[in-house]
Amino acid sequence: MADASAAKASALVGALQELGPSGGAGEAALRDVLRQYPLQGEAAAAEVVGWAAQAGTGEGGGQQWDMAVLVDALRSAAPQLDWARLAQQLDYPGFSVPSAAALQQLAAAFRRASPSEASLLPAAASNTVWTNVQGQLSLLRQATAAPPEVVPWEAVAPKLEPVEGLHANELPTGTPNQAWLCLGLYSTLAALARGGHAQGVRHVLEQPMKHCPEVLLLGLASAKEGWGPLQQVR
Repeated sequence: MADASAAKASALVGALQELGPSGGAGEAALRDVLRQYPLQGEAAAAEVVGWAAQAGTGEGGGQQWDMAVLVDALRSAAPQLDWARLAQQLDYPGFSVPSAAALQQLAAAFRRASPSEASLLPAAASNTVWTNVQGQLSLLRQATAAPPEVVPWEAVAPKLEPVEGLHANELPTGTPNQAWLCLGLYSTLAALARGGHAQGVRHVLEQPMKHCPEVLLLGLASAKEGWGPLQQVR
């Protein structure tokens, strides 16, 4: 059944790819495609959103999808979509966030769909270990470095308290987006490091090591089961 659902999702993505961003500029055209290839729940919708977020954002350029139009068409075709579950379903083979531009597209989709719950995206990536670890690491690399208006980490609980009394150039929140106050992020990264992905985790940690080392050290200590080969992260 899972294979059949994946095949249907792939067929829908293929149809959208053939339509293209310019052809799909109108919601009516997208609705026509969605009538021909009905959504099979949040997993299929996640593949559509993940694919569209990458389209046109790579080195080859090309036109980007209008995520507002795409999301409106998805919601019209499947008003029952649960966007919290959709965020979790981004853990599919082939998902990746290769650039800041792709992240902006992905985040724009979630803001359009559920503006009061824009933290669904960082929460889904930081509170559990995915099957598609490389996809998860690519999302975390981009999302932890993103400005707060793109990824609102401040709403992701549980959190460290802001750290007062730091050097003049360090924020009590670590970074403006508050990613490095997120306790779930530390426990997930630690689990990934222990699971054989230390190098990928190290790449994610490069930015806070440079910009908020004191906040980072407090967060690292919160991972009770340790960091495996990254135990001496400094």
